[in-house]
Amino acid sequence: MRLFWTDVAANWFAPCNRLGGACSREYNFQLGINSSLQKRVAGALGPDIVQYVPPAAKEASWSGRESIRALIGTLPRMVRQRWGNDPSRTASHYVSHRFSIGSAGANYGPMDRPLTVNIASPAREWTPFITFLMDARGDPYCSKPFRLPSGHAKARHLSPFLTSVQNGPEVLLLASDHPNRWTGGYRYENLVPTCLQSHLTFPANMEIWVGDQRLETPEGAFARPVPPNVPVFLKASGVTVGVRVVLATSDSDSSVPVELVRDSDGLQRDVMRLTSIHDESRPKGRSTVALWVAVTETDAPDEIAEFQRRLEAPATVDVSGDQVSVAVPGLDHELRIVADVGREERISLTGADELGTALLTVNGIDLGTQVLAASPALKERHAATERILRDARAGKIPVLQPNKLLEAESAVLIEGSMKVTVDGNASGEKSLCKPDDPSLARTAGRAVWVLEVPRDGSYYFWARLRAPSLEDDSFYIRLYQDTGRFQRQQVWHTGVHRDYQWVRILPASPSQLTAGQAFLEIHTRETGTMLDALAFSDDAAWVPRERIARDGRKQ
Repeated sequence: MRLFWTDVAANWFAPCNRLGGACSREYNFQLGINSSLQKRVAGALGPDIVQYVPPAAKEASWSGRESIRALIGTLPRMVRQRWGNDPSRTASHYVSHRFSIGSAGANYGPMDRPLTVNIASPAREWTPFITFLMDARGDPYCSKPFRLPSGHAKARHLSPFLTSVQNGPEVLLLASDHPNRWTGGYRYENLVPTCLQSHLTFPANMEIWVGDQRLETPEGAFARPVPPNVPVFLKASGVTVGVRVVLATSDSDSSVPVELVRDSDGLQRDVMRLTSIHDESRPKGRSTVALWVAVTETDAPDEIAEFQRRLEAPATVDVSGDQVSVAVPGLDHELRIVADVGREERISLTGADELGTALLTVNGIDLGTQVLAASPALKERHAATERILRDARAGKIPVLQPNKLLEAESAVLIEGSMKVTVDGNASGEKSLCKPDDPSLARTAGRAVWVLEVPRDGSYYFWARLRAPSLEDDSFYIRLYQDTGRFQRQQVWHTGVHRDYQWVRILPASPSQLTAGQAFLEIHTRETGTMLDALAFSDDAAWVPRERIARDGRKQ
């Protein structure tokens, strides 16, 4: 509970009475209105934090609120945090007096806001966000819900490969999508994409400059082209937001049109948009966009002019096939992203402070780890990990060794929806899987094995398994040695194997390990994928051909 409210307080933008920064799911994409959250914040942090508090909420209290509500008054503050076990799953949020700007290091899903700017309202009113999305169904404001197979109606945007670098009040963001990867949000709902566009939406009452020319906006709907690499400046309440489309491509055009647009839907919502038009009809190939967004709060004309001059400085862009390199000079220093958008690989991200092993930092102080360090449950979990390592070194527990087989159910830890099941076709008549049990449908599970690594080198991993169908053929997997570092969790598609057989785990490349001990984690993903035994070797030609007999002997 304390960690949750520390997170809320760190990301709260008081001038707009709402959470700032990137978010994982949004039902009101322009305003982010959530009266339930408002009530809870009032009860936990004090009724003066929000503009309107129902009487019932004023009676709520939380004993620890005084120790964290001071975060809301700490300005400016730089918040960096982790939201998943993949190193890319991070969020950054810079909160100042009159604005906040936040970004995500990866896409969460088809209802997220990966880039968000808040501008202060003098009356502490809800004003529209400045926010980014990629769209393929002509819904730039995420305001047109459609019915899902579950029966719910939701508005959804694309879920592109996305990465970003944020240094204080500026963000360099790269997003790329291809029709071949559209799943969550399009393919399974049988919707036919009608376009592919990238949008940055913003409040319609902001003063607009294109380069050094102020745009006189007519009444009603209009569209104005923006010249390539010319920044757009949006001004309101003593805040200037600079936006520059550094890269915008489609499969057939290395530089697609960019427009400032106010349409009928935007008029209804008091918003406009800066749109990169990758495809005006059904897309057939990859589209990529890179945005540089920076914010300053000042009323001094010379400071605004200097800010605008910096946004006009030359950027460096290099595209070679699917590998994209984008760099901008930044307000203080260079921001650079190098990525393989086809493989969805972040090759290099430079210009931001490293989060390292921290969980939730505010101005460089890891408040998240401080909170969890005081948790008795986590203290016991860390102690249990140390006991496992000691027992492995002492030979008290089963350890996976090179060129030897180990029963999957011999894992040192089996928890959640990962269960040991009786299976007459498995060696030892047991296997691990997530059963097809409705009570476990939303429960994660995992098994953990300790490995003995005799020397530094490349190692190849094998599993004896059964995957009866395309709906039952995958796990999540992590392999790591340094328990203090966050390691990438990968999806392991095993392929269909109706009978038990040995298959390579993640066959694309060997794993580099150093001498000592390592951990292999396999997490549940689909029901019915049966895991029987494991093996690994530093010999690329070695294949485990033995089957462990029911009496424990190999045959």
